[in-house]
Amino acid sequence: MENTFKNIKKKFRLLIKPSTSKSGNIAKNIRNRNYTPNSSDSNKSYELTSSKPKSIRELYPYLIQDKNPEDKWQILNEIGDGAFSKVFRAKNRETNEIVAAKIITKCEPDELNEHMIEVEILRNTNHKNIIQFYEAFYHKKSLWILIEYCSIGAVDLIMLNLDKALSEEMIKYVIKECLEALKHLHDNCFVIHRDMKAGNILLTENGDVKLADFGVSAKNTKKNERRNTFIGTPYWMSPEIIRCETDEQLAYDYKSDIWSLGITCIELAEKEPPNNLMSPNRVLIKILKSDSPRLKFSQKWTPEFNDFVQKCLEKNVNERPTASDLLQHDFLKDSDLFKNQIVSLIKEYKIRSNDDSNKSSSGSERERSRSPVRTTTKDIIKKFNNLSIETNNANDKSDDDSDYDNSEISENNAQRKKTVDSSFIDDLSEYVYSEILDQVLNSDYEAPSIPEIILGVFKDLLAEAN
Repeated sequence: MENTFKNIKKKFRLLIKPSTSKSGNIAKNIRNRNYTPNSSDSNKSYELTSSKPKSIRELYPYLIQDKNPEDKWQILNEIGDGAFSKVFRAKNRETNEIVAAKIITKCEPDELNEHMIEVEILRNTNHKNIIQFYEAFYHKKSLWILIEYCSIGAVDLIMLNLDKALSEEMIKYVIKECLEALKHLHDNCFVIHRDMKAGNILLTENGDVKLADFGVSAKNTKKNERRNTFIGTPYWMSPEIIRCETDEQLAYDYKSDIWSLGITCIELAEKEPPNNLMSPNRVLIKILKSDSPRLKFSQKWTPEFNDFVQKCLEKNVNERPTASDLLQHDFLKDSDLFKNQIVSLIKEYKIRSNDDSNKSSSGSERERSRSPVRTTTKDIIKKFNNLSIETNNANDKSDDDSDYDNSEISENNAQRKKTVDSSFIDDLSEYVYSEILDQVLNSDYEAPSIPEIILGVFKDLLAEAN
């Protein structure tokens, strides 16, 4: 088994690149290892460094490191489970104030910069439609981010729980508030959210709308700065971001959030984003190759709403409006008048929530399929190292436990090997699919030959592995 793992890791070292890339593309060879992320885009830009790196305390003087957050904050219950963290309801032990505690465990010091982008954005952003930041702790390799608690939760869970979409008047109010947040982020903070969707729109008890989850956001130094990181949740991802998966020379700006807002409009109107029955990987091809999505039953909605969605989902980025432009759209006129409808929806949701206290398994699966795409090379290496250690420990244990029945040990080892092999196959499948996706997206043909592409990918894989 030990030799098997050595071979697996040897092959994967040829396939992965030394970055914190969220693209999931692990096809390029490792050349150099002494590179660090450039601040202009920590996801894909690299520069050589020879100076002594700054300490965590020097980089983030406001980050509390010498105290245990649990001495101040009592964890009450889990309220969310994201791709990279869990969110809990927490109470201040002295004041009884309730907050949301976003906790990222097993966060190594060299991984901290990536997660601190969210903290930097929140602590420098003060807006009525953006979640408020309180403080942050880094203790025993766990990052705690204490933020405003919105008791009602995300809009998508409200629709899921009530099994109904929002009315046009409700959508008008919610989208207007989201646009106010995006305008502030784009114009004043130079931030691209990159994960705009109903799951990141939170509601308070009195119907206020708050934009949340800046875990995959980009903090720029100027408004028109562009990024080339492939990141976000596939169903809401803009075409220009998807193109960056296969061509790092391309880039996008803050208008990618406007596309995601348009998809969110459809989600609020129909309970699901377009192409929701497709797998996340297949929907990427659909977004690039097909016309922009529209509302399914256009006659059900006003011309103003149809036009608003169409403008948000303009594929030509130069013609796509800004948040400031959209705030002047006729669709959003008198949107403040409909806040009372959201308050009524919240009351209905609270009654239903009291009846349905248990979360369904299908809901959990739904959330996992809608997590942002953000695979890192480091995660893959760590995963295989952990598997190797576990397997070696298991072999040592079987040698020591000579008193146990040999058949039982063999059965346990076989089961463990099956788990390891399954995990390896999952990661190998991700690599193969990523390569196929790259070639399909780069094809000049509208209907490229998938069998030929698959054959070519496996030929390249075997040649490189050998």
